[in-house]
Amino acid sequence: MRLDGKVAVITGGASGFGEGIVRRFAEEGARVVIADLNETAAQALARDVNGLAVRTDVSRGEDVKKLAQAATDKFGTIDILVNNAGIGHKPQPLDTLPESDFDRIIAVNAKSVFHTAHEIVPGMKAKKRGVILNIASTGGVSPRRERALRKLRPVRASSAIAPAMISGSATSASLRDSQCPLTPLRIPQGGCTTVTRVGATPAGLIGEDTGHRPRSSPVSRAFTTWR
Repeated sequence: MRLDGKVAVITGGASGFGEGIVRRFAEEGARVVIADLNETAAQALARDVNGLAVRTDVSRGEDVKKLAQAATDKFGTIDILVNNAGIGHKPQPLDTLPESDFDRIIAVNAKSVFHTAHEIVPGMKAKKRGVILNIASTGGVSPRRERALRKLRPVRASSAIAPAMISGSATSASLRDSQCPLTPLRIPQGGCTTVTRVGATPAGLIGEDTGHRPRSSPVSRAFTTWR
């Protein structure tokens, strides 16, 4: 079994994707910790897989701290963390989404990763061993562009610009010298950029006479390392 004896914490583990991950990990020999707001469902699943259920609101740092403590108290360590918990909202334009809903989405989907890192990563670093998996959505790398264009009319569609390191006064020479040769491996543009180039890009995307149209290019990479 590939995960024999490994201790895995799965957030949002009582249903959906999380339940599937929990069951497969258990089949592969892992000792699973099911973190979920639905304590009843988590406990039922824990009985099925001989795991540990911990009621957890991943948006709350104190809850995540108790989760990490419960896992280490029960199993002595944490080898694998799966950040699976997440929520969404009904399909609607961002400008009509209530701020409270947006704040909750950010707290559960994004800040929870900070909380789990804060409480679980130190233990992994101490033993120089561990794996973290983040479950996301294809919507993050391949947005529903045509739907967005229809909803934005007559507003022109917008793009996101993600520059590489800038060769300018804000970047030290030593950092540029060490990092710029590496950027062709990571950045399609092929190297460190300049303030002038970054300034020209929005103008090119927005200008009526350029013929440019916003495009998305999904890129997905995953890293799993056992040391």
